[in-house]
Amino acid sequence: ADGQRRFRPDIEGLRAIAVIAVVLSHASLGVRGGYVGVDVFFVISGFLITRQLIEEVDRRGRFSFAKFYARRVRRIVPAATLVTIATLIGAYFWAIPLRLGAIARDGLAAALFGINWHLAARGTDYFQASAPPSPFQHYWSLSVEEQFYLGWPLLLAIVLFSLRNPRQRSRTLVAVLSIVIGLSLWASIYFTDVSAPYGYFGTHTRVWELAVGALIAATAGSLQRLPRILAAPAAWLGFGAILVSCFLYSPATLYPGFAAVLPVAGAGLIICAGCGPAPRGGPEALLSVWPMRWTGRIS
Repeated sequence: ADGQRRFRPDIEGLRAIAVIAVVLSHASLGVRGGYVGVDVFFVISGFLITRQLIEEVDRRGRFSFAKFYARRVRRIVPAATLVTIATLIGAYFWAIPLRLGAIARDGLAAALFGINWHLAARGTDYFQASAPPSPFQHYWSLSVEEQFYLGWPLLLAIVLFSLRNPRQRSRTLVAVLSIVIGLSLWASIYFTDVSAPYGYFGTHTRVWELAVGALIAATAGSLQRLPRILAAPAAWLGFGAILVSCFLYSPATLYPGFAAVLPVAGAGLIICAGCGPAPRGGPEALLSVWPMRWTGRIS
């Protein structure tokens, strides 16, 4: 929509919050629930990718699958491939020889963007692992995102191009995304309780988080009319939800499941609040300072 900002400095800053939380969590520097930064990233990704596709349809009447996937390849594959090769070389020199076969298989699964299912099938417990983690374990979230990118543009195209009435298209898109969110959140709650590896690494238990971002993008035209007097408190509420989950959650938290709702809702509120003009008095001033934006950009 015309009133939407093309560039969202608050989202760059939100990326920074997410990556800093994850790094501090892995470094055991007091942010025990910092792993929720991954969930924040999922919401951001769902929003940005869907907005990009919808804007292309609004501008050109269609979108190109070839160009979409070419952009993904250029953005992801070179860096991911370099890290994969460097990790395999490092493992050859420094890993225990008996682990080399398993590490090589993990590297192949990472290169094919399927390591999340590979880890789940192997019974990897993210929080309770007794063995050393795979050097490719961090690829799991990238795999979830790439699997989402594989199916979502096709589903979006079916909705957008099978219905000519813009209002009907919007309602159908909201309905489809709401169903995806509902089913995937249920799967997250269920599998987190009965099978921790599939609950944590499964695409079916995580896709609702990307779909929340997609839903915000699909309804951004309405959200931009959110009164400024409400936008700033909503953004602060979202900011607080992310911080609370970072500091109150821990490896003992049953996660993702229902607990993931807090950081996902927090990220969603911040993105919703910024769909119109920058809300005065909101956290955007903090999120937009150059160190935050720089950190978010390189993340």
